[in-house]
Amino acid sequence: MTKLSLAVIPAALIAIGLDGCATTPPAPAGEAAPMEKAAPEPAPRAEIPPQLMYDLLSADIAWQRGELEIAAKQYKKAAAASNDPGILKQATTISAMTKDYPGAIELAKRWISAAPEADEPRQALAMLLINQGEIQEPTRLLNEILGKQGGGNFMEVAALLGRQSNQDTAMQVMDGLIAGHSDNPDALFAYAHFAARNGKIDAALEKLDAAMRKKKNWPDAVVMRARLMQMRNENAQAADYLKSQLKGPLSTNYDIRLTYARMLMDLRQIEEAREQFILLDKQHANIPDVIYAIGLLDLQTNQMPEAEVQFTRLIEMGERRLEASYHLGLISEFKKDYDAAIKWFSAVTGGQFHHYSHLKVASLLSWQGKADAALGVLHELKSGSPQEKQRVYVLEGEILYRAKRYQASMDVHNRALQEMPNDTGLLYGRAMAAERLNLLDQAEKDLADILSREPENVQALNGLGYTLADRTNRFEEAHTYVKRALDLSPDDPAIIDSMGWVLYRMGKYDESIQHIQRAYDLLKDPEVAAHLGEVLWSSGQHDKALQVWRDALKQDPNDEILVNTMKRFGQE
Repeated sequence: MTKLSLAVIPAALIAIGLDGCATTPPAPAGEAAPMEKAAPEPAPRAEIPPQLMYDLLSADIAWQRGELEIAAKQYKKAAAASNDPGILKQATTISAMTKDYPGAIELAKRWISAAPEADEPRQALAMLLINQGEIQEPTRLLNEILGKQGGGNFMEVAALLGRQSNQDTAMQVMDGLIAGHSDNPDALFAYAHFAARNGKIDAALEKLDAAMRKKKNWPDAVVMRARLMQMRNENAQAADYLKSQLKGPLSTNYDIRLTYARMLMDLRQIEEAREQFILLDKQHANIPDVIYAIGLLDLQTNQMPEAEVQFTRLIEMGERRLEASYHLGLISEFKKDYDAAIKWFSAVTGGQFHHYSHLKVASLLSWQGKADAALGVLHELKSGSPQEKQRVYVLEGEILYRAKRYQASMDVHNRALQEMPNDTGLLYGRAMAAERLNLLDQAEKDLADILSREPENVQALNGLGYTLADRTNRFEEAHTYVKRALDLSPDDPAIIDSMGWVLYRMGKYDESIQHIQRAYDLLKDPEVAAHLGEVLWSSGQHDKALQVWRDALKQDPNDEILVNTMKRFGQE
């Protein structure tokens, strides 16, 4: 059975329209069903002859089944026996769908005769003729329509022509239409749109400028001119043009200033863009998209309190709640208000940030020591794409690792790597779990595997170098790996700490202290404090070591690495 596929409907049919079809056929598997439309009301008739009724019912059943050839045949039979406009419309439409263009053209002509005052059959015939490469008659038909409309809706005609597959012919028809309306700014504006759609930017600008000379201070034309300049890669000039327009009578126009603000964002002029959005908010208060843009720009410029105000406004307005909740979660996390962050992330119950927000909830619960609650959030989270599944696997492994359930973490990574055998994040996670389980060969193998494919993977370079320095006596090799990582990421405190630790293991205490002290200045981390204190103690600077350890304990009194380091040196 032949099924109807929207992909094969010719452009001419789109111009005719499907709204007169008796019913919408089922979409094939894997395709979205078209929007459902009610069956048309038949034209009033005193009595429908039995044969005509049979033909119409047969056509409708065939249409429902997607059997277009049979439907077309039956509708043609019905049209031959009736001059009803609705039947002629159906017959014309389905004939075009089956690519019987000569038949569709003849039916459209009859449709015009049956409904001489209607625009739709003229549009249908014009589009069918354009499809066949004709120019003169489609131009006449469309001019008739425009004339009946008292000057016409040129933008509607331009949109109609823009949907045709034969754009060369459509362009010539548009030329013919505009020739008789060269003093009409709306006609020139519509032509500019159509020309731009066909990539004829210079022609579009020429007609648009002519339209703007006839109709001053025209916001839509100003925005379009800037867009055309962008299409010629004149981005900075387009922004300057809009800026100049905002100094005159169009200074409070919403569309022009919004376009200008977005262009500034494209040009990475973030502060200037933010100023324009703030001005928009003053001129046109409480527009959700404007408030949201200001919040995002505040985040980009690290103005957290200001961003919080904007996203809170959206929550109070009941607008863009999902996006606003997500960004309020990020702000709360930045402020280290983790309970608030969990609340906001949990409020993201759908939308583009749903998956990532719930990963955030799980991660934050994990850092609070609530591993089981974190795992519960993960296990309830449905993952669709492979990327989403990968993120869940990686985070599950991290949560178990953080909870010191190293074997469970190893098991998760092993299971995930059967499904995604070359995933870098999973290999790294398994390497870290393997190191804790004293499976050093496995840890080294996984990290080397990553580096064989990504030789500049900073995380793997640092992880392998640190592991070799901490757990073996292969110090020179460890130094090589960490140095490569540091060359690639010279300001990363974790890598600076690793270099200090390698130097300490090599007996180079002074150099080690310099590196680890710098790492600690950048990142007040308890493990870095444990390293710094150990190196200071080993170099004889006991008082300084004790001071570093005690200061770190005030911030993280239960950190295992810090506490165990102090115990090793008799400082419980």
